[in-house]
Amino acid sequence: MSVAASCTLKAILAASAPVAIILRRGPTEQVCVIHWDLSRDRFEIGQWFKGRILEAALSPGGKWLVAFCSKHGRTWTSLSRSPYLTAHAIWHKADHWPGGGCFPTDDRLLLKHSKEETEVNAFAGRIPDEIIVELVDLRDIAGIELQAGSWQAIPVEWSRRSSDPSSERLPVWAKTAQLGHRLIQTGRGQFFLENPHEAMSVDVSSFDWRDLDSSTPGDLLFSTQGRLYRLNATRLLEGFKELEAAEEIVGASTLLADFTNLAFEPKAAPTWALPS
Repeated sequence: MSVAASCTLKAILAASAPVAIILRRGPTEQVCVIHWDLSRDRFEIGQWFKGRILEAALSPGGKWLVAFCSKHGRTWTSLSRSPYLTAHAIWHKADHWPGGGCFPTDDRLLLKHSKEETEVNAFAGRIPDEIIVELVDLRDIAGIELQAGSWQAIPVEWSRRSSDPSSERLPVWAKTAQLGHRLIQTGRGQFFLENPHEAMSVDVSSFDWRDLDSSTPGDLLFSTQGRLYRLNATRLLEGFKELEAAEEIVGASTLLADFTNLAFEPKAAPTWALPS
């Protein structure tokens, strides 16, 4: 009797288009990049990578993927056409952290590398003409990345819900849906789904990943145990009083895909995804 491989799913939503990528991690040192059409909930397998993708970001329109990768003790940042990993440009790291980057706009990539790591001996490939690469101050990158994903800083009062007094000094971020409900991310890595109309919230930290679909009135998207779910925004608000735990959210949601049985398969990037 075969046993499905243990895996986790993390999705990265494009900021201005109804598309996303899913990073399916598992087994160890294997990652699959999957394209997700949010408008139809259709999926397309991109490429597998035998290594680790530590961070990734999409351009707002979903065309470009920047990924911070690790394999055999080496790390680098690559720029490729989503959902493929065949690199148009690579920046090698002199150390293991940090790396990657983010896209404030479709034509602007903020790179988390030192100036020395962008010189000729640490760079390979060719930066596409449509993209301007800038180095970013690492002290500012967390806020820039969150804002690129439509997260906004909110008053610190939210952090006082934690029993840890030191949490009051940590930032708190919120992503607000069209219908008014919002997802809260605390500085300690906790996540809460909040309905301000009812002054209620539910802890969704146990999910592997969670976000709000801005291409809808605010559907809740989340993953757990290799499965991907959607909870309709209207249904979410109508039944919020009954959603007291993450398990009840799973029961109220629609299962979109189960990627637990996906296995490594070599796949070449199509012509349109290759460097010119």
